[in-house]
Parts: sequence; structure tokens; C-alpha cells
Amino acid sequence: GLESLRNAIVKFLEEEEVEGEVRIPFEKSKTIAAIYNMAKVLSKEYEDGMVVIHFQATPKNLSQIYAFTKG
Repeated sequence: GLESLRNAIVKFLEEEEVEGEVRIPFEKSKTIAAIYNMAKVLSKEYEDGMVVIHFQATPKNLSQIYAFTKG
């Protein structure tokens, strides 16, 4: 019924997502918040004043995240 349809849709959407990782200076809280809005954060670690975020996102969002975290 509806539950199997829902599970199929969730599985399809998850298969369409890819994983990525970025290192962002801790002070860039707006960038960190944007990643939380655009992706599913799988883990977050702090090292040497940086936040290392491992996430899952659509390929489109992945490229956008990488674009605004460079530099």
C-alpha cells in the first residue's frame, strides 16, 4: 500500500544523493547553516579552528556547496 510506495520513493531519492565533505572555518556560521539546509549532515568534527562536515546531498546541491565553500 502507501507504506511500500513511500519506501520506494525514499529509496529512490537516497540513491540519487551523493556524499561530500568540506572544511570550513568555524567563524563562517552562515555557510555552515546553509549546508544544513541543503544537505543531510552525516557527521561534524572540529579540528584546528575548522569544522569538517561530512554530508549527503543531491549532485546539484553538492556542486553548489563546493562552489560557495571554496576560498
